[in-house]
Amino acid sequence: MLKWLDNAIRFAGYITYSNLEFGLFVGNIFNLYQFLLLLFFFVVLCSWIYLITISLKSYIVVPTIRTVISNKRTGNGHSYYLTKGLFLNKSIAVTTDLSSNDFPFLSIIVPARNEEATIENCIRSLMAQNYPHFEVIAIDDSSTDNTLSILINITDKLSQSELSSSPSLTTKNTNLKIISMKDKPQDWKGKTWAMQQGYLQSKGDILLFTDADTKYISKDALQLTVSYMQKEKLDALTSTLFTELRDFLSKTVMPLWAIFSVIFGRNASKMNNPKSKVAYLLGAFIMIKRKVLEDIGTFDSVRNEIQEDKVLGEHLKYRGFKVKIIKTHDLISGLWSRDPSSLWYGIERTLAPVIKANKLEVLCNLIIVFFMTLLPFLTLPYTIWLIAINKKVLLFDDTGLLFYLNILVCIIVIGAAATKDIRKYKISPIYSVFAVLASFFIVVAHLNALLQFGLNDQKPIPWRGRKTQA
Repeated sequence: MLKWLDNAIRFAGYITYSNLEFGLFVGNIFNLYQFLLLLFFFVVLCSWIYLITISLKSYIVVPTIRTVISNKRTGNGHSYYLTKGLFLNKSIAVTTDLSSNDFPFLSIIVPARNEEATIENCIRSLMAQNYPHFEVIAIDDSSTDNTLSILINITDKLSQSELSSSPSLTTKNTNLKIISMKDKPQDWKGKTWAMQQGYLQSKGDILLFTDADTKYISKDALQLTVSYMQKEKLDALTSTLFTELRDFLSKTVMPLWAIFSVIFGRNASKMNNPKSKVAYLLGAFIMIKRKVLEDIGTFDSVRNEIQEDKVLGEHLKYRGFKVKIIKTHDLISGLWSRDPSSLWYGIERTLAPVIKANKLEVLCNLIIVFFMTLLPFLTLPYTIWLIAINKKVLLFDDTGLLFYLNILVCIIVIGAAATKDIRKYKISPIYSVFAVLASFFIVVAHLNALLQFGLNDQKPIPWRGRKTQA
């Protein structure tokens, strides 16, 4: 009996010792996990500081043309201010005198495919411009909706008999051309064929290629941009527009997507630096000298590119032409997405060519977005639980510091999105509260694009009712 009791005591002692050792082991693992998580939040915080810094630099350095009308008049025109970010830089005097010979003939080329919802507003806003010498060439790119019939209807409404009391508009009406395309050669991708046909039919010294979902809010938009191009002696000019967001998901996702564009190859301040290798154009607004476009091989040189605007910008910059990007949010508006479907395919269309060229780059982008935006929200319940099981939490102990850093990073994500909501998209900052949803959407879109186009080089991208291979 005593021997059995002695063995039981020994066994209990062994179990207790083993449990203590296991507890110490688990405790060490737990502390290591907390340390790694703490290190992670420090890295993420530093990454956000870097991202915010380069975003502010881009905002300050890139010129903005604002429709601020001065009290001072120049002839019968207005003075508009050209600013750099927050700081007034210089003013540009823009005349509205239609007899002015200071402006070269401008050809505006508008490729349109299935744009029945936006094409009329676009064409009418262009025809109403206070620019003395221009033509508008609208190209129906084999639309399957009512785009072509709407274009024809516009010409009827702008007929000589209807506008007999407005000679200036009647003159402009003669400069509205409509091209209907039924077929596209197989070796031409995207809208490059339509843009090439518009170029071939144009006669302007300067060409403006613009999207059919844009709207020229200011009647002086063309004079301002051409004036800037002439004063800066540019070969080409591109611009960011005011982007209208219509649906809930776009209002939630686009601000966060725009935040990371500055480190994903769309850094506008580097674009304006001739020494930087960053080069691109924005397809919604490409203003270029005719001779320069011909020197780089017209759109024939980018016929196989689905992101023809980016590659065209690379051709221009690498050839030594002077190119700049500006902001014209007060002058021109446009659409990037119209509903959840177009948002999804828009991101897919952006990522697909990059995946074909460099899968590792898109994978790195995915990791950056995941760690900087989504993971902080996923770890938040865990850090809250740590606070709950500790009776006393100090700011500088491990648990307290971990919790406050987690909260800080989440606030930064929401705050950055809210800033884009207000400054760039002019929507309520309440949408930034759903930043975790936006982050999840972007991460899933990256994963989906990587799986689809990384594993299948021949997979086409659906866009505007047409499937195009990247």
